[in-house]
This record gives sequence, structure tokens and C-alpha cells, in this order.
Amino acid sequence: ITIEQLLNHTSGIVSYTSKQDFSAKMRTDMKPMEIIQLTTKDTLEFKPGSKWNYNNTGYIILGYIIEKLSGQTYEEYVHQHLFAPAGMNSSFYGSESKIIRNRAKGYEREKNVLQNSDYISMTLPYAAGSLLSTVEDLWKWNKALYSYKLIKKESVDKATTPYLLPTGKSTRYGYGLSINLVQGSKAIEHGGGIPGFLTDAIYLPNEDVFVAVFSNCDCKSPDNVTYKIAALTIGKPLN
Repeated sequence: ITIEQLLNHTSGIVSYTSKQDFSAKMRTDMKPMEIIQLTTKDTLEFKPGSKWNYNNTGYIILGYIIEKLSGQTYEEYVHQHLFAPAGMNSSFYGSESKIIRNRAKGYEREKNVLQNSDYISMTLPYAAGSLLSTVEDLWKWNKALYSYKLIKKESVDKATTPYLLPTGKSTRYGYGLSINLVQGSKAIEHGGGIPGFLTDAIYLPNEDVFVAVFSNCDCKSPDNVTYKIAALTIGKPLN
């Protein structure tokens, strides 16, 4: 299994969030290696590189690799090498104990009644989703990424190029980013979800249009809204 296969979800490793007992572990604080060990005894879903299946375990392993290579915690690395250079002053690694100004509360809908979302330890999403941010900071991230302030142009190009399976079929996925179309325009997109929150962000590079929508309820994905706003902005509204 290669680092590239961890990045593009073709490793075949079982995703720890898809295991039946995952919900029972959501309140448990875990170290990165403890999360990785949740799937070490599982048989691979397929031969690495042969298929595509979204996999959160791969991103846990990638975060652990960053710690081993940098000598920093994942939180320290992300702040120093990503948030700070991009000017993302309202973005943080998730923490229950820290006081974070204007932090939103997450909700869920149970039988059409809104209620507080289930608790999840922020140690559990780790490098697969423990970041807190704002719409404005995501715009700063997108601007820094595509001005090649954080990584080289060659790396951005690789991250936004769909991986082709041995059969020649496109996965429509690069490194942590989906490649789609909005009314015929190339669109780089990704969504996110955690108990109480759903997000979606989309970038149309040819038109330089960036849209991000956050929801502090895991009731309904905002991806349809991002698509509509992006299409409207380029003068090609969806019906």
C-alpha cells in the first residue's frame, strides 16, 4: 500500500468509521495508533490500487506519518504549516476543553425534532476530520492552495487529477478532492460530516469561483446548495 493509495482511497483498507462497533467507541479518547489498530486485523476489501472506496483509516495513517516525519503532533503541524501561512486565524484543531470564540453547537434531527447531536471525542476523527473552521477561512485556504503558497503547483495538479483504475475507469477523485462538473465547468469539491455538522465546498478553477456552505445540523447535506450557488454565479443556473 502506497502513500498515494492512502490519499486517493484506493488502499483497500477497511474504514474504521464503517465498522459496526464504531458508534459505541465515539465517546472514547484514542491515540492515532489505537485508531489504526481498529482495522489491522481486517482483511483488505480489495487489492490495493484496483478499486476506489472512501476510507477514513487512510487519512488517520497519513496523519500519523506526518507526526513521525515532522516530529510534531498533527495539530502543531497543521497550525504551523497550513493555517498560519494561509492566514486562517479562525481555524483550529478540534478540542472539547479549549474555549473557541463563536464555536457553533451541533444538532441532529430525530423524528422531525431537533436535538443536540451525539458526543464524539475529537481524538477519534484526528487527521480524517478534527478541524474547526469558517467559510471565510476556507476561502483563504482555497486562495493559498491555488496560489501555490502551501504546496507546489505540481502537487496541486496531482491532487486535482482523477486517479485512473487499472481498467481505465476514472475514480473522479484525486488526493482528498473530488473532480466533478457544474453545468459543464470543471469543479473541485469535497464535503464533510461529523455528528452535528455537515459541510460542502466547491471551486470552479476556470471561473475562479469558490463556494462553501456549512450546516450545524447533520440533517441534510448542503452540497445541493453549493452547486446551485456556483451555477448561479457563473450565469448557468440549475433548473
